[in-house]
Amino acid sequence: TPRMDSRQSGRAGGSGPQSARGRLDRPDSRGIQEMSIHEMESVLVDKPRKKPPAVVGGPPISARELLEENKVLGELKAQQKAGRRQYEKDFVQRLLEEDRMVMEGNKAKEQSKKHAKVQLAQQYKDRIVFNQETKVTTEQNEKHLQQGLGYFPFDEGEQIVKNRDMKKDRMRAEMQEQMQKQKTDRPVRKDGLRRDINAEVQYPLSLSRPPPAKGAGLLSSADDALELADNEKMLLVDEPPSFMNKHPLFLTKSKEHMSRRLYDEHVRRTLEDKVEQTKAELLALSMKKQTEAIHLVAEVHHFCDE
Repeated sequence: TPRMDSRQSGRAGGSGPQSARGRLDRPDSRGIQEMSIHEMESVLVDKPRKKPPAVVGGPPISARELLEENKVLGELKAQQKAGRRQYEKDFVQRLLEEDRMVMEGNKAKEQSKKHAKVQLAQQYKDRIVFNQETKVTTEQNEKHLQQGLGYFPFDEGEQIVKNRDMKKDRMRAEMQEQMQKQKTDRPVRKDGLRRDINAEVQYPLSLSRPPPAKGAGLLSSADDALELADNEKMLLVDEPPSFMNKHPLFLTKSKEHMSRRLYDEHVRRTLEDKVEQTKAELLALSMKKQTEAIHLVAEVHHFCDE
């Protein structure tokens, strides 16, 4: 059987006989048959417990010692509480002092910034006044220098338009002369193809005549000319068709026609568009500079007011 000590038996809550049974169950004990009655009685009777000796540094045993120890603990706790309160008070005071120093530093920094802004605004103001005075002085000097000078009226634009019109008229006259010369030198070919294939449509009467009798002589040249004139008078269409007015494309020389010199509208339009674009850019730049100047003056006045 397992061995049990006195503490285990006490915790087990056993009575006298049970503890005695525990002692009897130990292996070093003798058997019940070998024990005498006196020995069995002495085993069954519980021995009184001895008073445990006082432990050095242990908890108090008596009420007075407990009271004294409680007083000491109370004083120690009060001292700790007072020290903690003093530490918290010092800590809060230190935080307040640090915040005060930071606020004073920020205030001094803001004051220095404000002073620097005021100085800068004053410098801007002095510079603006100086520039205005310089500008006025320069304008007055220029006026004094230009008093004895005279200027002709600016008529460059009108002169350009006039020269352009004169050049255009001259080129148009050259073109008309060239066309007239070309028409005289190389007149339109009058082919009898249309009269041959559309005789019934073009002529109200048939112009064909029977062949001359055998042996008859040919008509004279005067009769032929008269007949040809009569035939041309009877035509309903005086001019040849459109496909006969010009030579075929493969017979035409590859050269630039003179009429192309007159069509300079695209050049003029391009120049006008470029001029308008430049004017718009200059106007936008001028407006931007005026806006920046207005903002600068407003900022200077604002800093001066502060």
